[in-house]
This record gives sequence, structure tokens and C-alpha cells, in this order.
Amino acid sequence: FDLLVLGGGPVGVRAALEAASRGQRVGLIDPKPTISGLPTGGHSKCLREAVLEGCKTWEEVRDMTDRAVKASLRNTARQMRTFRVEVLQGTAKFKGQDQLEFVPTGTAQQTRILSFDTAVIATGSRANRFPPTNFDLPGVFDSDTISSID
Repeated sequence: FDLLVLGGGPVGVRAALEAASRGQRVGLIDPKPTISGLPTGGHSKCLREAVLEGCKTWEEVRDMTDRAVKASLRNTARQMRTFRVEVLQGTAKFKGQDQLEFVPTGTAQQTRILSFDTAVIATGSRANRFPPTNFDLPGVFDSDTISSID
């Protein structure tokens, strides 16, 4: 590969597409079965938009969020196909300056050693849980858990 990208969030997807659009052979590695290009806590970012759009019930908010996520999944998949980015579902660890070991997720495929000229590590972030807030209390959510509201 000319470029291997670790992580399918907004930075990873953008790096992969930018390089591929310039003729580079690109692989993108992520453990998730689908690549959306959405940021960590993407659902929480949709909440503000839902309110601005006038959603009044949680069902309306969830419906709008689901539509936004599905649209992002479709758009990202289309772009990956258009620019021929090879999406590899699994994890990886570096084996040297220009190689990594790719371990496929949940398949009978074997571990592979992949060579690359350049690697981008774009593995994302997690919600920052400030100590004064007790996130174990009912009704207290962060950007990673807000989508679990029933």
C-alpha cells in the first residue's frame, strides 16, 4: 500500500479519500463492520441539529439521528468504492517501520503482514468524563452513551 490508515472516523476517512483521489493505493483498517466517517459521539452532534429542526419527542430525535447515520454510511461507502479504498475489517499492530500485522475481525481469514510507504493513525477519541459528574447515575449520559437511551 502507498498509505495504510488505522481508523474509520472522520480523520481516517478523509485521509484515505484524499490520498486515493490522488492516485495512491490506500487501505483503511477499522474493527467496525461499517465505516461511517462519523466522529466519536456522532449521535450527540445530531441532537443539536434535531432540536434546531424542531424535533419535540425522543422518537423524532432518534429518527432524525438514524437517518443522518444511514446517509453517512451510504455516502462513505460510495466514496470508498469510487476511489478504490480497500477497507479491511480488523485490527493491526506495527511490526516495523513499514509493515504491520493485520488481524481480521470474526472471520476465518488469516492474519496478514501488510507493507506500506506511509501510515496514518486516526483511531479517534473517547468522551471526556470530568470527575465531578457521576456518569453512573440514571439519566446521565456522555457523547459515547447518549445513543443508548430507550
